[in-house]
Amino acid sequence: MAPRVAALLLLTALGGLSAAGKGPPRQRFHHLADRNTFVPEMKRLYEQFGTELREMHAQMRPWCDETRSCKFCDREAEMLYMLVRLWRPTNMFEMAPNRGYSTSWILKAMQHNEHGTLHSFDIHPSAAKFVDRGLQARWNFTVADVRALAAADTGLMAQYDFIFIDALHLKEFSLWYTRTLLSHQVVQTTPVVIHDIVATVDGSGRESEPVYQFLAFSDDVTDTFTLAGEGLTPTPVRPVAAALREVDTFRAAQGISGAQKYFSCARDPSIFFLKRAPRNETP
Repeated sequence: MAPRVAALLLLTALGGLSAAGKGPPRQRFHHLADRNTFVPEMKRLYEQFGTELREMHAQMRPWCDETRSCKFCDREAEMLYMLVRLWRPTNMFEMAPNRGYSTSWILKAMQHNEHGTLHSFDIHPSAAKFVDRGLQARWNFTVADVRALAAADTGLMAQYDFIFIDALHLKEFSLWYTRTLLSHQVVQTTPVVIHDIVATVDGSGRESEPVYQFLAFSDDVTDTFTLAGEGLTPTPVRPVAAALREVDTFRAAQGISGAQKYFSCARDPSIFFLKRAPRNETP
């Protein structure tokens, strides 16, 4: 996708991004999507969860060395963990865990929450072998093609209050999941995290264009942000590189310095946003 098109779609997506939060978790998510409050909110999050993050990195480092399946960047893994801790989802959707790196981060957050179930779906069973059994109490893993499940049950996604997608990185597939998995009206405002969207220097990626189109033209999307700042032009949804360098000082203060595993990232390609419930949602 051309840089101008990517930038236009991102900017168009901002139409409803200024709504005030309803309750602390949503308000704090809103702070992350606002460049004026991004840095202080990140400082607050790392002060709140930094010890847990440092311990989880230590736990996952040998896991990564063994599986060689940890291509999910450090800051975005930390953000996913902190959002699960903050939001406390009851039923979270994950497609697809592969060997279970991101799955482990989510399950560890739920373990600390003492609340919630992660429903993971993949077309192969590898995750069942590699996810620590000590984390599996809150895990419901289904080996199936979500495309078939969604075709058989049009209301499949209605039960989930947090959605994480890290699956087949192709334009055709993201066109399908934006139209099928993300097109429903949510019962309550729902965080959505999609990996590998802001993957190149112009802010695009193999599956990015349908996602940007979805963000631009969906009237129930709000509070969009990314952590992909290095080497990219700042936009209202992308923090400036200097802000991310400041975030790294917060991480260092918690004992999290440099790459935490064998795989290091030039940028964190996930995109984060909320699907907004109808206006009569209970706070």
